[in-house]
Amino acid sequence: MAHTVIVHRIVKQKKSKLDYIERHTHKFFHYIYTLSGTARIIVNQEEIFATSKSLIMIPPETPHEIYGINNFLSLDIKFQCDQELSENLKSIHIFINEVNDYIDFQFKEMFHEGIQAQIFYQDIINAKMSEFLFYILRNAQEKQEVTVPTEYLATSDRYENNSQIQNIMPAINYINAHINEQLRINDLANLCNYTANYFSTYFKNCIGITPTKYIHTKKIALAKSLLISTDLNITQISEKLGFEGIHHFSRIFKQIIGITPKAYLDRTKMKLDIGLNIVDSAYTPSGEYEIPLKKYQN
Repeated sequence: MAHTVIVHRIVKQKKSKLDYIERHTHKFFHYIYTLSGTARIIVNQEEIFATSKSLIMIPPETPHEIYGINNFLSLDIKFQCDQELSENLKSIHIFINEVNDYIDFQFKEMFHEGIQAQIFYQDIINAKMSEFLFYILRNAQEKQEVTVPTEYLATSDRYENNSQIQNIMPAINYINAHINEQLRINDLANLCNYTANYFSTYFKNCIGITPTKYIHTKKIALAKSLLISTDLNITQISEKLGFEGIHHFSRIFKQIIGITPKAYLDRTKMKLDIGLNIVDSAYTPSGEYEIPLKKYQN
């Protein structure tokens, strides 16, 4: 049967040591994905300590409270789904201590879609959320982690049976291991015993893009993740990823993402408090999305 998943809100939230959200319930599902820091989250009577890459599901009508411990930064997704899917989700454990890179990518991409707000972004967010939920349920039913889609595997595993790509694997592996550094085509070509021109042509024939575009795409994907999940500024990210300078970084970022890193960062900050509301939906629940954040008095 086809299932219905409607995401109502995606928000990035930060809670300091004295910040807390008092015990409450709501009528929708709530996933909390930890980007960094630590928090104590109580769901019913279960106490959970959330750290980087941990994931907590709070089902509808479930009492819970959240206490920041150490600069807790999270992506919170609030959604509803059809009854059958809802019952399936309620049957699995609410806590994953550390998710894999596939889940990390899915959550950040949903937030990225909300930031960009391009045509069909609501549908893409709902589709990505559906894929994530089915992946989680399949894991639970198989009693072990199921196969991760190929695009999230290590490159050497993905191309292990491709004899043509094996010829440039020394360069690809080097790129992946040294993506934070300045990478030169001559050096990569030498790793494969090719001239720079032949290497670039061969690489594009195998991968579909030039080695320079491949490197830039990998670097900008990391830049997006850092802009979403850290407090690093644009200059720091540019330096961390081995760009020649902030102007070079900004130009490449805009070529690939469509907006400058400053505009992207501004949008992530804008979402920090007000989040993304998906409106005009028959499924949108009434009432507050966010319970007010409170602070302990010293």
